[in-house]
Amino acid sequence: MLAGVEEALQRQAVLNEELRRELLAMQAEDLRVRELLIAREELSRGYHPEMEAVHKRNSARLREIVDEVGWPGASWWGTTEHRRRG
Repeated sequence: MLAGVEEALQRQAVLNEELRRELLAMQAEDLRVRELLIAREELSRGYHPEMEAVHKRNSARLREIVDEVGWPGASWWGTTEHRRRG
């Protein structure tokens, strides 16, 4: 029985790591588009369609994640240093 619990915990850890990487990728894409729009001096002209598209895509995926596993709290992200290394 203990082996089954350990296997379940290992599977959950793998899923948590996959989800953490996905969330970090979403964050990176948001920042990438933001920086691109800043460089093109297009960020301050209202809600830019490119930024809106990223936000809509991320929002839809976050809804799916919350429905599947609940709210991804700090334990999903790790420390600030861990986040920087991604």
